[in-house]
Amino acid sequence: MGLSAATKIFTLVIGLMLGVNVVSAVDLQDYDDLDAALGVGLSSGLRTQTNERTGSAAQDPNDPDVIQRVAENIAKVKTALSGRFSLADDVVFGMYILRYLSDLGDQDLVNSDIQSLVTSLEALTGEEFDKQLKDMLAQIKMVRFGHNKNQRYIRVYANTSDGILVPINSTMNEGGTVEEVEFLKIKDKAKISFEDVESKRDNDWLKNFIKSKAKFLLLFPLKMFNLVHTDTVKAIDTYLQIPATIKPLRLKFSNIFVRVKTKTLFKNMDFNIKRGMAIAGLSGANGPVPPVVFEARAGLISIKTSLDQ
Repeated sequence: MGLSAATKIFTLVIGLMLGVNVVSAVDLQDYDDLDAALGVGLSSGLRTQTNERTGSAAQDPNDPDVIQRVAENIAKVKTALSGRFSLADDVVFGMYILRYLSDLGDQDLVNSDIQSLVTSLEALTGEEFDKQLKDMLAQIKMVRFGHNKNQRYIRVYANTSDGILVPINSTMNEGGTVEEVEFLKIKDKAKISFEDVESKRDNDWLKNFIKSKAKFLLLFPLKMFNLVHTDTVKAIDTYLQIPATIKPLRLKFSNIFVRVKTKTLFKNMDFNIKRGMAIAGLSGANGPVPPVVFEARAGLISIKTSLDQ
């Protein structure tokens, strides 16, 4: 049996990053030969659920041209990562992979497929995935890809009703209001939506999202709740004046929150992540700047932050 569309894509991405012309060397429709040549047991991956759920797919997941385009897009993002902000790079790469895989139509990626893809990538690259990432992936039962007009999305199903727990345990600088970011929780059936930023209206939204202030009681902007890196704010105007080779992503989240320990009377607070943006290759006058910004809310308190680590 031939390999899945997802596995073909990841194999192509690795080939592109290593400078191997996989496409000319092996016919895209005959991946069994490629599998044998690599000597790696790549498993089945995305399983099409189009007929059962929507009746139509955004793209044919086995179309060689579609697979090639998705692989090239992912490879471009990989080469555009900052190399300076490791956490932000991981988030950017993950968001873009999910976005581009959604071009294959409405699909389900179950846990066994995820684990097989991880094993395959580790064998191909000779590098192990981060243990924390593996622990998180092990808690996922299934990722479902879907689309609604111009919006693509994923829905994450957890192995248990408790959802997916990602320990962070990041201690903040002394003297601040926030003592520690304890963990990230992805509830069962959490949803992440993706939209490409490509029109002038989209660009205006992106600029406003980065520059506007989060507010306390939805009225008062306070410095402690506005943590977007100044370099990101400065870079966005120049960035938007140049046609993007990789379209920025507009992100929406539901049922994902971060537990924060504070020095305020609120003690522990759960900030629900609501919106975000990811820009592969975002740079300023002095080089790469933090390419991810999130907005989260806890009651009447909103906070906006970039990932600077």
